[in-house]
Amino acid sequence: MVSQTIAKRVEPLEMNVQGFADMPDRMTSLEGRMASMERQIVQFREEVRTEFSAVRSEMRTLGEDLRGEMRTLGEELRPMNDETRRHMRVLHEDMVARFTLLDEGLNGRSRRSGRARKKKPH
Repeated sequence: MVSQTIAKRVEPLEMNVQGFADMPDRMTSLEGRMASMERQIVQFREEVRTEFSAVRSEMRTLGEDLRGEMRTLGEELRPMNDETRRHMRVLHEDMVARFTLLDEGLNGRSRRSGRARKKKPH
């Protein structure tokens, strides 16, 4: 009876051991696959580093070009801005002169004469 119990206990262990018989081959295959993955990861990192460097360089160049174009545009717009200000000043002075004429015509007096406005008694 004891021998039967031992036989039942040993049988599953023997089956497990048979399953591990090809373990050295599986380990060698696994080591090869891991080495291949490591090489691929290193290659991927190098490619990503190179691409990011290229993108940074291109963005730097585009930024410098944009700043140059903005400077040129600013230099071109400055005279137009000055001319617009001159026109605005002339139009403002003309408007003030017209209001002065209207006031003189409506109130019968001149602001330039220095006369004070007379108040009407209540």
